[in-house]
Amino acid sequence: MRAASRRRLPGRGRGKITGMMKCMLRSMLTMRPLPRRRFVFAARSGLCMGVPVLVGWLAGDLMAGMMAATGGFTALYGRGRPYRSRAVELALVALALALVVVIGSAVSTVAWAVVPTVAVIAMLSTWLGNALRIGPPGGRRHVWCRRAAGGAASVG
Repeated sequence: MRAASRRRLPGRGRGKITGMMKCMLRSMLTMRPLPRRRFVFAARSGLCMGVPVLVGWLAGDLMAGMMAATGGFTALYGRGRPYRSRAVELALVALALALVVVIGSAVSTVAWAVVPTVAVIAMLSTWLGNALRIGPPGGRRHVWCRRAAGGAASVG
């Protein structure tokens, strides 16, 4: 009876698992060519978030610069869309980010309401992002901005 329980099923051997692990590790360490214009997109996103932080630091109010940098998240949306479509999308995303920051600042003083608020914001931003086909990065940035607003309200 014991010998039967030790038998391996076909295709379930250790050699197959280690082979898969080696293949996965090799694919993670392989350098691939970048898609066109990826560097330009990354540089623009970095500038959109780095310049407000630098200005806040030079002005002596780093927290204000970091809060202003949350607006730089809008640069991540709408890549590859026509200008008019992207302008509308960015305006809606910026409005949503501002609304989430206001909600986060208002709720951050009520401890029991923070977690349900983050859950509702995550649910709504994901649902709206999928419904409107916004694409990456989707609703994650809205939740991060809400968290940043809560942290700023508790510090300031």
